[in-house]
Amino acid sequence: PDAKLDEGKLKLVIVDYMSGFRLLRALFALISGRILKLDATTCVDVESVEILPKKSFILQLDGELYGNIPFRAHVEKGGIWLYR
Repeated sequence: PDAKLDEGKLKLVIVDYMSGFRLLRALFALISGRILKLDATTCVDVESVEILPKKSFILQLDGELYGNIPFRAHVEKGGIWLYR
């Protein structure tokens, strides 16, 4: 969403379970950048996140699919230098 490269935070987007037409609508909202306007989504600023599955699930990260693995991510503030 509205992430800034120098703020040292991750934008964690949580989407509630949905199926059928609501899921299709959410996919279109994701593609068009309007996912946070749906009632079933929450966005939280975090410095780190750890997701440990209680049961089988698929995790999608930057277009890649991963199954049944713990996921950990954190931000190194000032870790990326960009020249404009």
